[in-house]
Amino acid sequence: RKKMAIIAKKYANRIYLTDDNPRNENPDDIRKTLKKYCSKGIEISDRRLAIKKAIREIDTNEILIIAGKGHEKYQIIKNNKIKFDDYKIAKNANIIGDVSGREDLKKLFKKQITGPNPSWNTNKFRKYNPQSIPTKTQMATNAS
Repeated sequence: RKKMAIIAKKYANRIYLTDDNPRNENPDDIRKTLKKYCSKGIEISDRRLAIKKAIREIDTNEILIIAGKGHEKYQIIKNNKIKFDDYKIAKNANIIGDVSGREDLKKLFKKQITGPNPSWNTNKFRKYNPQSIPTKTQMATNAS
């Protein structure tokens, strides 16, 4: 968590600290730990709202990285497994009016929103590669 927060602080223009799969940990404590190393992070406990806010606030030519859940289609809070899909939330943000008035984003939603690729080997992405992070980036960072 510390490394993730430091990297986000260094390379991202905006960071949204939100809940991933806190399981039996206190999600407030997790976000507080991330905030300690990434003071510019904006805490939004509700992951759905964090994703929508990040989409509304993205500027043209910026990249939004929604990190943490990847291919998972659920959240685990305490002993509850709740249906939750980052990709569907991002993809449907335009449909429910979250980007009204943003013609640039409406075009983007029709062409560019891509979900996790099941063939990706996530282990190869675990090691930090500074060349892989654009300089103008937003991150909705997980707090798991």
